[in-house]
Amino acid sequence: MTDTVLTASRQAWWEITLLDSADRVIGPLRGVTGGTITLSANTRLRASGSLTIQDTGQDVNWLTDRVRVVYRARDRRARSMTWPVGVFLMSAPTAAHTSAGTSRDIDLSSRLAVLDEDCLEASTTLPAGRRVTDAVEALIASTGEDGVSITPSDRTLASAMVWEAGTPVLTVINDLLDSANYFSLHPDGDGVLTAAPYVRPAARPVAWAFTAGEAAIHSADWSRDQDTAAVPNRVVLVGQGNGDTPALVATAENTDPASPFSREARGRWITHTETGVEASTQAVLDGLARRRLIDLSTPTATIQAAHLPLPLAPNDRVTWDTAGHAATATIQEIKADLTATSLCTTKLREVIDL
Repeated sequence: MTDTVLTASRQAWWEITLLDSADRVIGPLRGVTGGTITLSANTRLRASGSLTIQDTGQDVNWLTDRVRVVYRARDRRARSMTWPVGVFLMSAPTAAHTSAGTSRDIDLSSRLAVLDEDCLEASTTLPAGRRVTDAVEALIASTGEDGVSITPSDRTLASAMVWEAGTPVLTVINDLLDSANYFSLHPDGDGVLTAAPYVRPAARPVAWAFTAGEAAIHSADWSRDQDTAAVPNRVVLVGQGNGDTPALVATAENTDPASPFSREARGRWITHTETGVEASTQAVLDGLARRRLIDLSTPTATIQAAHLPLPLAPNDRVTWDTAGHAATATIQEIKADLTATSLCTTKLREVIDL
């Protein structure tokens, strides 16, 4: 993705809007003096942050109101760019009183917090044959949340799944999504709770090319860490069987001669095994095995760089070509400081094509 508006010099600002518990607009949140937003592919709630607010006397219900964060900018030719970053719940308003007035530090968490704080009241069993996406949508609805986009699927549970009382609803949902080889539930920039089938990194479209040169929007200062210890080149997943049906087994192998971790390069197998994996079909288990192999093979190199804000999200695929190092990567974390001139700090995980 190359966009002359995004690569041009820009004047930017962050728009913070106060919403009620149903995400209806109340108006601008006044008195915001700073804050941060973090979007992550690996944390449980996927998005978090903080705000510092100078008290202006605005009526805010810290227990139920929410905020929407939007990035806005324009370039020298008055071309504008706008994209939503997230919808957040507010909590822990710590007040500091000085002669200059009262300020509050507010913690932000994504809408997934509603699902994470709502737990099963009793032991719950979903029977074999239950359609996974139907069960996920019903669980989200049970928490009172709407604004949902779940890609429908005909995949059903191969065997009954059981959760104990007290299990967070978010855990149940992600267990179900994993059984169908979906991405975990995550909020998009508009706060919509989203889930879709997993797509291996090499098959995802390139969302941005971080390339050195006149159009570069990332800093020349960046770092790369590499950890090659115990990277497997084979993954074996064993499903759940019963007395009448043997357990499904799936194997994924790295046999790419160009990969330094492959069987050909190392001269031996290094195997990662998991048992009791819930998968609706052999094809799903095969996909999970390949996904595990990719995930376990790609923590080997992490790039951290600062850049102007971009409409990117965790798990997006990007390319990197700077200072003689070229790679394909996925976004693991984006951290933004809510000041007009600050750069984002982004962590990229290099990936291989398996």
